[in-house]
Amino acid sequence: MDMDGGNPVRLAFADNAPADDELDADPCWGPDGKIVFKREQITDAPRFSRLYTATIDTATMTLENVTQRTDGTPGTLNFYPPGDYDPKISPDGNLIASYRHLADAPGLIGDWDIWVGLYGDPSSVSFLDVDPAVADLFPRWNQAGDKLAIWSLDSAAVPDPLDIFVIELAIFQSPFSVSVAYRINITAGDGWIESMPAWNTDPGDPDRLVFSAVR
Repeated sequence: MDMDGGNPVRLAFADNAPADDELDADPCWGPDGKIVFKREQITDAPRFSRLYTATIDTATMTLENVTQRTDGTPGTLNFYPPGDYDPKISPDGNLIASYRHLADAPGLIGDWDIWVGLYGDPSSVSFLDVDPAVADLFPRWNQAGDKLAIWSLDSAAVPDPLDIFVIELAIFQSPFSVSVAYRINITAGDGWIESMPAWNTDPGDPDRLVFSAVR
């Protein structure tokens, strides 16, 4: 739909539409008509939340080339099934950042880990800072596509378990891999619980963040 809510159009599928018991959600619209979203089977357990990629024909509002991007072992976990959630395409369209639910425990909400992979290569999934006691969630790309802002829940960090981290990425193309160059907690020790960061999109001030905070 338009940014003012006008002209809403239901997207059509040229191929690989969801079945009646599947939910498509968490869409991200990238450059060159690229789309990524999660598809989750919602009636039976065990299940796995998988990512799909597609391209959008904006003249017909049709998704084409709908392709499964990730897969894993179905399971039954509290609140959410195992799998991938809330994918984000990098500004240049080459990478996806997402986070995977791996286990219920330890921690307050279980084990969730950030990963980065090539948009079109299902074999490329590089996990960042794997720690089963920490839930890393909701990665957001900066304008340059070399940093992620995330919110991280560390149940051992009482009384301030939820903070905003910035991760600088070391990205290698051949062979492809992504690792953490540095990871910094930018909201530590202030008595607030922070979440949901977003980068400034002004090219003149690209390193500023806005986020939610409560106490």
